[in-house]
Amino acid sequence: MWATRYYSVILFFIAIQFAGLQGWAQNTSWKAWTSVNFNVPMTRKLDLRLSHLRAYDLNKGENDFNQTQVRLSYDITKRLNFFVGGLINQIPGSTSGVRKRVFVRAAYEWELTKAIQWTNGLQAELNSANETRFKYRLILQSRIGLDKRLSFLNLSPSISYHLFYNIGGSTIQYFDKAGNATIRQAPNGFHRGRLFLNLNSKINNRFNISLYLMTQREFNFLSDENRRINVLNPANGRISRSYDDFNVAGLSINVSLGKKDGRKPWFHQ
Repeated sequence: MWATRYYSVILFFIAIQFAGLQGWAQNTSWKAWTSVNFNVPMTRKLDLRLSHLRAYDLNKGENDFNQTQVRLSYDITKRLNFFVGGLINQIPGSTSGVRKRVFVRAAYEWELTKAIQWTNGLQAELNSANETRFKYRLILQSRIGLDKRLSFLNLSPSISYHLFYNIGGSTIQYFDKAGNATIRQAPNGFHRGRLFLNLNSKINNRFNISLYLMTQREFNFLSDENRRINVLNPANGRISRSYDDFNVAGLSINVSLGKKDGRKPWFHQ
């Protein structure tokens, strides 16, 4: 148990170092994400969640993508949670069609102190063929938040980090130091990190609102020379799979559709 906690702490702070807390001050593009989430408590342990997110590129002044998601969440124990779901991702003007994804996730919550909760999870994804950046993806997720809300505006602040491991997808041509083409293969590895600062306010039992900032940074963490992204072709100066770095200002509206006050399950177990 203590070894697991120690590993999680080390992973979390290494991840923050790679994300860079100074990221918001850098000259990086900004996006706005707005989502509405409907949570339906089916039983005491089983929840159904329907979500829709619209993303806008503030630099370009246009719709970036639209995403619709459905998932089922099950509380195995008080601290161990599991969910499975799927989503569709539509990019306006894209000729590759709608991207689809299915995923499963397991997460465990530790009590670091009486006031602070630490949650660590692993998410595994399978993507449709028109998602060319990766076929499969693993996401290590860590979150630190309060056990109970603050009395002021029923606020609940938290900080999270997601570390992404890509598998498969379109191949990249690699080169040796002399500029000669060597191997062509998919850039499997840790290539993306996302840092979230979130502030959630509970209005009543049916409604709560989250405001958050997110910074995404891509990198080649522990990657072999022939598994990297952001690869320069010395013959023409072009870069394959360049880093996709950006910041997000987000708003999430969450609605509970349970019986009576919104929290009561619709069915008995």
